[in-house]
Amino acid sequence: MGTQEALMSLLYFKESLLGKDYDIQQKIDLEIKMREGTRKLLAACKREVPSLEAAKGLLTSHARVLTYMAELQRRKTQECLDTKTPTIPDGRPIKPCPARVSVSDIRIPLMWRNADHIMNKGDHNRYAVFCLLKVGTEIYDTELKMNVDRTACDVTFEEVFTFEKVKPDFNFILEVYSYNLHKDLTIASTPQKIRRRLNSIGSVKKTDNSILIPTVCAEEENTSVEAPKFFLVGRANLGLSDANDVAKIHSLKLEDSDDHHNSVPLFNHFCCRLAVQPQTVLQDAVTGHLLVKEKSLGTPDAQQLWCRLRGGRLQCWNSPSEADCKGALLSVSLQKESKVRFSTQTNVGPFQFVVTCPCGDRESGHVFWAESHKDQDRWIAALEQQIVNIGAWKHACSSVMMLKEPSAFKRRASLRPRKGSLYDQLTVYSPAGRSNDENSAPKSPPSANLRPRLKHSLSVSASPPPHLQDPLVSLRETRV
Repeated sequence: MGTQEALMSLLYFKESLLGKDYDIQQKIDLEIKMREGTRKLLAACKREVPSLEAAKGLLTSHARVLTYMAELQRRKTQECLDTKTPTIPDGRPIKPCPARVSVSDIRIPLMWRNADHIMNKGDHNRYAVFCLLKVGTEIYDTELKMNVDRTACDVTFEEVFTFEKVKPDFNFILEVYSYNLHKDLTIASTPQKIRRRLNSIGSVKKTDNSILIPTVCAEEENTSVEAPKFFLVGRANLGLSDANDVAKIHSLKLEDSDDHHNSVPLFNHFCCRLAVQPQTVLQDAVTGHLLVKEKSLGTPDAQQLWCRLRGGRLQCWNSPSEADCKGALLSVSLQKESKVRFSTQTNVGPFQFVVTCPCGDRESGHVFWAESHKDQDRWIAALEQQIVNIGAWKHACSSVMMLKEPSAFKRRASLRPRKGSLYDQLTVYSPAGRSNDENSAPKSPPSANLRPRLKHSLSVSASPPPHLQDPLVSLRETRV
């Protein structure tokens, strides 16, 4: 028990020293450890694909460390300004609610020349491409797309990324990185590899036992493999005005790079779906009974209704059970120009407030009465908060944008189902069966019967039918 109390007191002391920056410091320490481990993994990698994955992870960790350090510096600066500037607790402005931001359906078109893409000749380069997505201090990386060559029209990322607790003035940054794989994975490098192999075989040394030792192979074993370096080729900045419920085309700024050989050819545009969902859209701000006096209700007297404030709308029903199955008896749509004020009229009740909304050239007022002074303050505070949210989030509050949930895990390429091919549509008959009826044809696709059919063909007689013999073999047998 004494040890636990000592650990708790030590943790409390550390938190009191770091204050609110303790979470950022923890993230920095974690990323530094991840970066050190990735460097060791990168040094041990012998193949190109693991090296590229490690290099991508190292670049992502480095970007996160820089972002966390910038956020830590911003917090320190803000603390210094807050200590020098006096604040009035009663005069603090109302802050808008946070939101969730979802990014999906990322497609980046590629700009090949006609001779490269249509005529299938010219450029033999292949690239590895991935993206970094940044909103505030949250940074995510996409999967690494390998072997992007001239046969591809665009680079598509099927992943879904969600950012939590985002402010209305957020800045979404998309960075595109590429790496050229031409050295080992292109057709153009094949003659060069053959030429190097022939030169290595020609330049050999003979020992006393006449053992051939290629000098080039010995030099390659001694040299160390350099870490692959990704190049930033494009960047985009999006905000709240770019949010939409469907995928849209956005501008992509191409980065000037001295090494154009490692830059994948891009257009000045890309496509993605940027959806924003403020908390006020789906959560109830306040609920309860109010006295409502409206001509649209069909009675001159005030009527007690159950009211709900959600998504910038104040809706009223007879009871809570009717909220999910019937339309609202009264619906007041708030706007950023709407106002809420106390009322001194007490003809119905003392706890009265008025909601004023602009309607064309005039203003329409709606009068409500709460059951107590506490409920009155609660409703007025919630209504003022809703008006601030509508003014900050704009069109994201007027219509609900549905967010796509990210997948629980990334499926490996080996676990993905095999895509169909033209070979699966062909009908292959056994050499032993000469009949062309439907019963002799295999029921399953030929791709699923490759191994059994190979065994079956071995068990058939070595002399095939005359119509299946090779004419060159028949000619040789005739000459003999």
